Amino acid sequence: MQSVNLAARSYYVTESSSKSYLNFGAAVSEVEIDILTGETAILQSDIIYDCGQSLNPAIDLGQIEGAFVQGIEFFMHEEYLTNKDGLMVSNRTWTYKIPTIDTIPQNFNVHVVNSGHHKKRVLSSKASGEPLLLLAVSVHCATRVAVKAAREQLKLWGKLDGLIQNFIWTSLPYYPL
Repeated sequence: MQSVNLAARSYYVTESSSKSYLNFGAAVSEVEIDILTGETAILQSDIIYDCGQSLNPAIDLGQIEGAFVQGIEFFMHEEYLTNKDGLMVSNRTWTYKIPTIDTIPQNFNVHVVNSGHHKKRVLSSKASGEPLLLLAVSVHCATRVAVKAAREQLKLWGKLDGLIQNFIWTSLPYYPL
């Protein structure tokens, strides 16, 4: 019996232009905030994403939804904490909040666009996980708009004190590289 070499080795060199592998997508989210408790509910998120030629639509859908929920956690719940020496202390599952059933939008719509044949990609496919994490910023932006609308409503009612009125939520969470 003769052995068969099952290993292969290859190198890929990208083109000079990175425009050949752009990912296109959009997301819109609707949130509701309880102005007494600050609890935020994600009522609806709609996503449209171009995944090239989908190799497996079920896997792509799972990757899209999973990355979006992970992005919601990143933009809305995670906190980058360091100790006095500058070392990150919120770097484990016990020290940061992981996604739960409450994180998922109540109405979650995903539309996958198959943009067809792309000669220079593996089976004409595109990434369906990592790029979608960034689309979750739609939840953060919707929350900012809802907070602003609540402040305007409270001003009309005459129930907004100076401390709350001057609070500005400007920064997104970040992890230094």
